[in-house]
Amino acid sequence: MGNDNSKQFMSGFQNKKVTHEFRTFFDFNKDGSLTEKDFVEAKEKICKMSGWKAGMPQYGHMETLFSEVWQNLHKSANEDGDEEISEEEWCAMWDSLFEKMARDKELAEKEKREYQLELPDWLSRYFEYKFNLLDRTRDNEVDIEEYEYVMQDFGVKPKDARDAFKRFTEGSSKKLDKAYFLQLCRQYFISDDPEDPGNFINGKLEWDDLEVKYCPRVEESKLC
Repeated sequence: MGNDNSKQFMSGFQNKKVTHEFRTFFDFNKDGSLTEKDFVEAKEKICKMSGWKAGMPQYGHMETLFSEVWQNLHKSANEDGDEEISEEEWCAMWDSLFEKMARDKELAEKEKREYQLELPDWLSRYFEYKFNLLDRTRDNEVDIEEYEYVMQDFGVKPKDARDAFKRFTEGSSKKLDKAYFLQLCRQYFISDDPEDPGNFINGKLEWDDLEVKYCPRVEESKLC
């Protein structure tokens, strides 16, 4: 991974957010690890939820997307070379990404040029998939009913979903179209400010109750 495990580049808050993403949207059977079979089952669940059957374009798109995401994750996060990605390996992958971002930003500052944040291609495609999952009416906009309906399938209580929607749309004053959704997703993973609206995009309102496993700097962190 290229990451010195004696130093953690993610903050404690960022660590909690990537952990929540893993447990909520990837590890459906809650066994603490991901396999290719998990991705196949996740794809089937989402296609069934959306009414997409084999032979339909949307089904084929999901099949391709989940295969690409798995292959890229397996390449980036599978440190021990087995056929599973543990929660710790997932978080270590993100820690390495934060390390790369920190170095790229430092280099840009040294060369006196504007820093351009670059996320992995698979992650950008994953963001688009999440938007398409929420946009059930295919009108390029997600309303509060669509958001609440889909998020319930991922264990989010209806009231929490509605409260989260109002937070990241600033009291429903902002339209949740694809461009704004992608902006919120980037903010969710990158931001270290708990008040940023992107931190509520997954329907989670409080973070104090979430315990993390990945924490190499135990002596420096109150979160581990």
